[in-house]
Amino acid sequence: QFHQFGIEAIGSDDPAVDGEVITIADDGYRAVGLREHRIDLTSLGCAQCRPAYRELLVGFLDGLDLDEATRERAKINPLRVLDDKRESVRAQLENAPLMADNLCADCSDHFGTVRELLDSYNVNYTLAPRLVRGLDYYTRTTFEFVHEGLGAQSGIGGGGRYDGLMSELGGQDLSGIGFGLGLDRTLLAAQAEGRQLAPESRLDCFVVPLGEVGTKAAELATRLRRAGITVVMTREEDVFVPLETRISIARAAGADVFLSLHADALAEGEATGATVYELADQATDRASERLAERHDRADLLAGIDLSGQDDLIASVMMDMARTETQPRAARLAQDLVKEIRARGGKMHRHPIQGAAFSVLKSPDIPSLLLEVGFLSSARDRARLADPDWRAMMQEAILAALRSWAVADAAEAKLIRQ
Repeated sequence: QFHQFGIEAIGSDDPAVDGEVITIADDGYRAVGLREHRIDLTSLGCAQCRPAYRELLVGFLDGLDLDEATRERAKINPLRVLDDKRESVRAQLENAPLMADNLCADCSDHFGTVRELLDSYNVNYTLAPRLVRGLDYYTRTTFEFVHEGLGAQSGIGGGGRYDGLMSELGGQDLSGIGFGLGLDRTLLAAQAEGRQLAPESRLDCFVVPLGEVGTKAAELATRLRRAGITVVMTREEDVFVPLETRISIARAAGADVFLSLHADALAEGEATGATVYELADQATDRASERLAERHDRADLLAGIDLSGQDDLIASVMMDMARTETQPRAARLAQDLVKEIRARGGKMHRHPIQGAAFSVLKSPDIPSLLLEVGFLSSARDRARLADPDWRAMMQEAILAALRSWAVADAAEAKLIRQ
């Protein structure tokens, strides 16, 4: 009997999702102690570029000395011939055309971005242009985890993108990518390395909704996951997610904290440096007020008007809940400023400010908005583009969350007593 663990990401063809999915799988193996596995990575193209490559490959295979069974297999799926393990066949395939060399411009750009993201996450991989997965529906990013300690049957997991599969099966035309990791194979690989499986660790939950910081938030999510914190991203693409949806995602995940990452621009005046915003009835300054108004307008345009929804009883109950969550959020704000400054990070001259951002109004989850910088500032834009600066901010946020979590748990214990 075969047991496996897997994840699927449905509805996005963004290469950032590919990078995140592969990184999660690699981190999973490393979390149980594996160090000697490798990732074979390639792109199998798409419906636009694969037909022309198929014709090219079929023409090449027609000129080879292949047995009848192999020729029949080539008629059904010529790519599978590239995976033939017999030396007599492999020797003839040495100069075979490869899909990786015949990608269309879109697929080439997509694959290049996936590799850049894996490099930025320090995920090691091997380009394997002859890699062919056992199922024929894979498109674009395709990968396999291999452990040589298991001999000929060295595969311990793998996956890839399957854009178009759902529509072929009669469902919606949605993109998708996922993986399956063989649990039995993973145990055998751990035995081959002489490793004991890592003990179970306690996981907190941390929600990161993306703002204009784009895929940079995925870097933070990866860093936090590797530190044992559960991360839920409210979106993977540059699309607007209303406040109501963001808070619903946070509640469904059982989030301990709700942190919004943002990089905004001011049409007038000048502002620079990171700023932590906590909920306040009155904005600290005019700039904070303008930013809050812009955020609220976005939710209003999405059909959500929070100003008149609460009846008297609901309003009182939410205010009561906030008397507990707002002090907790304020302590996290102080920890964020402390850790960012300790690492030499540039902070706004008023690092903690108050504003009535809608995204801060969740009554039952401590919520903060971290403005990592202002796109209207050339210096801040340069910092956001600097991977060393982003790594510093990730470490500061991680340290702040850890410090806050310890103190918050201790205070909760005292309150219960």
